Amino acid sequence: MGASAAPRSKPPSPSPDPRTLFWPSPRGFFRGPCLPVAAMPACVVLAAGASLRSGTVPKALLPLGDGRTVLRHVLRAAEEADLTPLWVVVGARAEEVRREVEGTRATSVVHPGWERGRTGSVKRGLGSAGEGHGGTLLWPVDHPFVSNETLRVLSKATSRTAGPDAPAEWLIPLYRGRRGHPVVVGDGARREVLSFPDDVPLFRYPRSHPSGVLEIPVDDPGVVENIDTPAAFAAAVARCFGGGP
Repeated sequence: MGASAAPRSKPPSPSPDPRTLFWPSPRGFFRGPCLPVAAMPACVVLAAGASLRSGTVPKALLPLGDGRTVLRHVLRAAEEADLTPLWVVVGARAEEVRREVEGTRATSVVHPGWERGRTGSVKRGLGSAGEGHGGTLLWPVDHPFVSNETLRVLSKATSRTAGPDAPAEWLIPLYRGRRGHPVVVGDGARREVLSFPDDVPLFRYPRSHPSGVLEIPVDDPGVVENIDTPAAFAAAVARCFGGGP
């Protein structure tokens, strides 16, 4: 009988697919496929205005019945939707608003020219967030009661196209035929908006690029609910929480 053959070495185990490892999340750890960070949009919360029509308190600092402010409510929703990076543009009463950002995953950035209009604040936020996030969600703080489901729908829609060979550069939630907020802008739209003078309205982009606009139907009145007056704020709080602030 011949010499026995040398034992065959066991082939090395294949490297694990990093998408199926444990991945950290604000809500703990989970196993399963995970979207790359670049596939989730960044988020810029616009909270620089003086909110003169809402009373003496900026809208970002309006109190809710559970002890949080409007801004804290928005930031918690953004975190739960895994929007990252997360930026808050502040201007009027900047230090007070920035204190509301402390202890969250968000980073505040001051826009000294906030009085010149929202486009300047948008540019400040887009410039801070940068590109390569699968888009940037622009969230005005005066539309705070957007549902988590709407945020998830908008996040997933960033890979869709607006038409044949037309990338979706401006995604708008649509509630019962009305366009609302927040919107998601692609990198192409971002670069063009950054070239706008601060006094040019932001809607110049979707009006001049209709083929790049994609409307996303949602069943969420929060996207069209603007808390720009005390009465509007009270009505929004009653709808969301079943009572006054």
